[in-house]
Amino acid sequence: MIQDRVSDDSSYRSSLAEILQKEYREVYLHPELFENIVGEIDRVIQDHIKDIVVKETVDACIGDAIQETLESQESTGIPFQW
Repeated sequence: MIQDRVSDDSSYRSSLAEILQKEYREVYLHPELFENIVGEIDRVIQDHIKDIVVKETVDACIGDAIQETLESQESTGIPFQW
């Protein structure tokens, strides 16, 4: 399992390096620069994942609050009004 991850990571890095070399032919891709690029890609993706989790959590909380309000209004016999 660990070897699969290492192989996937190596393949990912090789593919990314190849893409960057094709896209930026005139730029020398120093290993430190490459690591910075990989780090930035990881950071952007992690930030996006966090945004998705936060949005889903907020949406669930809002949905629960609305449902509770509707149920509360129905149980008291008071029609819900905006």
